Amino acid sequence: MAAFHQHLGFSAFVGSAYSATLWCAGVVEPAVAIFAGATCTFAGMLPDLDSDTSKPVRELFNVLGMVGALLALHRLRHQASFPAETCLLIAVATYLLLRYGAAAILRWCTVHRGMFHSLPAALIVGSLMFLVYDPAYLAARWAVAAGMSLGYLSHLVLDALWQLRSPGGLVALADGGPIKLVGQSRWANVVCWSLLLLLSYCVAVEMNWLTPLEPYSQRWLSALNHTARDSFFSR
Repeated sequence: MAAFHQHLGFSAFVGSAYSATLWCAGVVEPAVAIFAGATCTFAGMLPDLDSDTSKPVRELFNVLGMVGALLALHRLRHQASFPAETCLLIAVATYLLLRYGAAAILRWCTVHRGMFHSLPAALIVGSLMFLVYDPAYLAARWAVAAGMSLGYLSHLVLDALWQLRSPGGLVALADGGPIKLVGQSRWANVVCWSLLLLLSYCVAVEMNWLTPLEPYSQRWLSALNHTARDSFFSR
């Protein structure tokens, strides 16, 4: 498989091309286009978070924590009800959670190049970015989320190309390579696809494409209350 610096270089190339495309097409403002390209570059290293044997990968958790803290501050800056100290505490908690909590969880529940290296995983990270990013600017939200998935996908594509160069690479690629929909673990497949469906539903609700389940639950509870009340007074 490709080395860490090769993934970084390839995702930086893809991120630069993506940023230039957004800028030239006028889809978003220049600053947002640059940030989306940087997000794409960063996401190109994320699939290797399931490996705990490499020093660059361990350092990547530090970067992940800092990026998560900055995103938390970016999301909370419009929350007038939160004082500045509370926002800083949330940012610090986000850093600690991603730096240490995410590392421990990934070491415990993932295997290297399992479902963490898959197409559903690329869509999951994009959906997460969409949900945590500031919703005030919809075009920027989609651009950054798409950059996240694109960078993640660049890692998978480079691994697939590297695998094709090895003897029997085509057979290995068809038998569950990096660009896969399901892996060998049934439990990992269920968790990955369930998470993707849940996040897709949340994105659809955010975009008003679907009605949230809460009104339906309130309607059911109201109907149950009326039924119970009618049965009580009918005695």
